[in-house]
Amino acid sequence: MFSLSLKCALSQAVIGQKVNLAAWMMVHYPGLVSWDAVTYAASRLPPYYFRELPEREMKGISQPGPVCQYVGITKESKHVDDVHRAK
Repeated sequence: MFSLSLKCALSQAVIGQKVNLAAWMMVHYPGLVSWDAVTYAASRLPPYYFRELPEREMKGISQPGPVCQYVGITKESKHVDDVHRAK
């Protein structure tokens, strides 16, 4: 019985470096939508939607790289967006 429930739990587990990084980012940057550099680049969103966060040492992560906070659409970013669209 125990091995069956352990097998079910493991089949639903998500593991890996990216998941570990995401978990530590949640711990070190609570209440923020934080993105690592790879996710930021893949988003293809303009840089003014983000602000860089201070570097933190994270257990098990040798080089986390830059971490950004998604700030979304602000008055300033909306203005910059409008200027870019007008060109």
